[in-house]
Amino acid sequence: MSHQSSTDVATRMRSLGVDLNNEHGLLDCADRMTRLLGNLFVDLPEFGDTLAEDAKAIKGLRQSATDKQRQDAEWEREIAFEADVGVMFKDRLAVAEKGITWKGRQFPLDSIRRVRWGGVRRSVNGVPTGTDYHIALSIEGAGEQNINLRKESTYTGFTQALWRAVCVRLMVEHAQPTGERRDASFR
Repeated sequence: MSHQSSTDVATRMRSLGVDLNNEHGLLDCADRMTRLLGNLFVDLPEFGDTLAEDAKAIKGLRQSATDKQRQDAEWEREIAFEADVGVMFKDRLAVAEKGITWKGRQFPLDSIRRVRWGGVRRSVNGVPTGTDYHIALSIEGAGEQNINLRKESTYTGFTQALWRAVCVRLMVEHAQPTGERRDASFR
């Protein structure tokens, strides 16, 4: 049967569970709250449907979180690159989820604002002598970092990782208005 005081308490507790997830990202606590409410207020007929919808939403959010973790791990594998550059004095060139490492400095991926790259073929009297590869990163707070390479495999590997790690984000940022954000939540 319906009991107004019980319905009020259940509604407030449910609201707390929703806030725990939506405002604080505590999905496990919201899930426990939903299961607790289901056990405590099983006799409130109008509340059962709401809790069933909440449980379904929580299951969907869990699946989304699992999918995101898998995608993040795949992305980290795709962008992973490292190489030593130089003949005698080697500099480490690397891309990872923490950022780009070059000449002992690390630059966070989200601090990179622009990128450009290309190659120039060298020749002496019409005889090819190799290619110089140039990569430039415009980094917020650090100016422009220039990377000059001679080895094609290093250039190709780095630019492929750079594309996935930075350029896709730059294209999306350029295409969308600033400040637009989508958070996972249920209501």
